[in-house]
Amino acid sequence: MNFKPLLLVLIVIATITGCTQDQNIIGGSISPLKDKINVAYVDSIPFKAFSFKPAAHTMRTDGGIKGNDYFMLGGYTTELQEAASVKGDIAMEFWYDQLDMKQSSPDSVLVLDSVLLVLLQNGYYGDSTALHYFEVYELNKLLSNSEDYFSDENPADYYSEDDKIGEKQTQTIDFTIPDSVRWANGYIHHISIPLSKSIGQKIIDNYDDVYNNVDKFRDLFKGVYIKTTFSTKAMMYIYPYLSTTSTTISYTDFSALNLVYHYNPAHRAIIGEDTVITYPERDTSFYFVQSIVVNNQCPRFNVIRKDYGNYDFSYNENTLQPSVLYVQGLNISKVRLRFPSVYDLDAFKPLAGEDSARIAINSAKLTLNVDKNIQDQGQYMAPYQLYLRRDTLGRDTIGNVTYIPDQAVYVSQNATYTYGIRTDSYTYVFNIAEYIQDILDRKEENPDDLILSVAGNRNNPGFAFLKGLTNANDNLKLEIVYTRY
Repeated sequence: MNFKPLLLVLIVIATITGCTQDQNIIGGSISPLKDKINVAYVDSIPFKAFSFKPAAHTMRTDGGIKGNDYFMLGGYTTELQEAASVKGDIAMEFWYDQLDMKQSSPDSVLVLDSVLLVLLQNGYYGDSTALHYFEVYELNKLLSNSEDYFSDENPADYYSEDDKIGEKQTQTIDFTIPDSVRWANGYIHHISIPLSKSIGQKIIDNYDDVYNNVDKFRDLFKGVYIKTTFSTKAMMYIYPYLSTTSTTISYTDFSALNLVYHYNPAHRAIIGEDTVITYPERDTSFYFVQSIVVNNQCPRFNVIRKDYGNYDFSYNENTLQPSVLYVQGLNISKVRLRFPSVYDLDAFKPLAGEDSARIAINSAKLTLNVDKNIQDQGQYMAPYQLYLRRDTLGRDTIGNVTYIPDQAVYVSQNATYTYGIRTDSYTYVFNIAEYIQDILDRKEENPDDLILSVAGNRNNPGFAFLKGLTNANDNLKLEIVYTRY
């Protein structure tokens, strides 16, 4: 009788110790060796995990990269010394097809009432009552649609402190707006920052040159730099635009520079032989808005400023493994998982009579738990999702990460596991069966590492403190189910 391959269970509790094997062969001498049923247990497996700072705190933050459809504005500072504090600034230009601000009749005059910078706020991270103070400066340098912009751009290259044109102090959510309005279907939160009228007047004074020529407009007004001077516990998600297909341009659809104006009618009086025209102010008038928008044709980028605080990144793969792992978005910190010698385990070695071990990994369940003694979920919610990606260079240069930002997460397609989605018990689970199988098949001296990062780390300041390899309870662990055939 030929026994079919049976599913064998290998529970691997991750530590940095060695491994042992207790193997029981069932079937005796009546069956060929390859048909015998094998039951194996492995007590531990030598893999490593540690937090690290990327070698360079840079990530591309302009509008020309997939997934970078919003920016962070504000500051996020926790009471945890270990967590990095971050602030986000924005540089952006504006765009239009054609301005439409001509006088309603020859006998009227255009009067500029105000200039407002309106930013679409479609969400936030942190405290809804946090206080922010934003300052707006006029750019003194044109941005480029062909250049890649990164998070470590030097603001001094783009504006001068002497070119301040507006400021606003506001809460993360404007609670002066009734809840019935703020949560109504279709309502978009926004930040409205008054700017100097000189900006609008400059446009009006050069109207004939710029009304149908956006390039001349960009030379005239190069854009704005929005700076976070101080804030407490929140960062806002700022969207340049919600739609680019609308036939009408409205500040409700785009972040925009809005010129608010009206027309004063002419008053004619004949004095002697002369006709004198005056434009008296009047108490009531019709007001108009000219929106000059920020859309996908406008160069723009985020500047991310950070402070790592007192968190200790000194340990690495050559030192004692930590009891706590720390990962944060905005490319601030990540966790590296290393599996240098899985194929050296006795359980995975060939049996007598085999040229090579025939092992099929059915599942490899990697479980990470949030350390709730450090991270109060009521105040500092752990990210909704974490990502595991494969890093082909990390084994040589610890601080570098070489995965493509939008590549697929390196996990098995198995619906049993939730791909790093945070559970109600603040646990993240990955199935890395394909990765473990690849290690066994390739048997390279230094297999590629896995990098754990915050999902959406390009734009998300969220962080998680995870129980590490040496934590006393619910430590990082790996459970493997495999078949020997």
